Amino acid sequence: MPPVLWRAGLRDGLLMLGLVLAILFLQAYIYRYVLPALKTPQSSGLFVHIAAVLLLAAAATTILWGASTNFYYYAPDTIVSFTAVVVVGAVTSAYLRRVLTRENQLLQTQVSAKSAELASLRAQINPHFLFNALNSLYATALKENSEKTADGIQKLGDMMRFMLQENNRDRIPLNKEVEYLRNYIELQRMRIDPTHDIDIRVTIQEPVRAIYLAPMMLIPFVENAFKHGISLRQSSWIYITLTLDDTRLYFKVHNSRPVRSTDPASADRHDPEEDRSGVGLDNVRKRLDLIYPGRHQLDIQQSDQDYFVSLTLVYW
Repeated sequence: MPPVLWRAGLRDGLLMLGLVLAILFLQAYIYRYVLPALKTPQSSGLFVHIAAVLLLAAAATTILWGASTNFYYYAPDTIVSFTAVVVVGAVTSAYLRRVLTRENQLLQTQVSAKSAELASLRAQINPHFLFNALNSLYATALKENSEKTADGIQKLGDMMRFMLQENNRDRIPLNKEVEYLRNYIELQRMRIDPTHDIDIRVTIQEPVRAIYLAPMMLIPFVENAFKHGISLRQSSWIYITLTLDDTRLYFKVHNSRPVRSTDPASADRHDPEEDRSGVGLDNVRKRLDLIYPGRHQLDIQQSDQDYFVSLTLVYW
């Protein structure tokens, strides 16, 4: 640079700028060569790189100080101080860069793992509901007229459309989830004979504004209630409620727990839900922890007579 710049009021600013550039250059060198060499400290390459850092820092500060004074006088104490500043700054910057890089890589790995786990959980859910609905339609076709069967097929079509178009999205409108929920419940009603003492009550508050949540978050609790709460030979019941406020969704499923008979001739042994494995509440817990960490509360209470699930979800 022209000596006139060093003589003007820019001297201190140019000196500091030169020191910063030296720190940036050396931190790149340390990050690329010195830090990896620390994994094998006995290697001679480590000492070579350390020596190179010290020589480069000393050379850079000597040139900078000489240029700022027009090489008029020699000040070893100042050069040593500036060299120490450059080395310490470069080492600190390199370590911070490595820490930040590792944290970023760790976060990316965790996000990838969670995405893969969510995809796996969704893959477990989709086939289950398809076969469950087909099983209900099969039972209905055997005992009901074609009009009711056609209605069931239409509901099944709506459910399959939901799976194909909505289920792969991260968030969907709540009304889509509610529509799927109603279709599922109606398909389950079809397989129940009116003569059986089974009480199913559904109370759902319709949202007054757009509310979004992860798909297939509510249906596993309902599926679990139909699987374990319905008996074809005993009095049984399922109560489902969904309410909303400005920021939270409250979903409750309360069902009876009839005593299952082990007799192969028992009516319950012909219940199409009896031998279904179900998606499982562990699956639901994992999805809630992955998608709504710290934003949900899941309470489960059970006894020999009933089973109660309460989910509070912060959606806003």
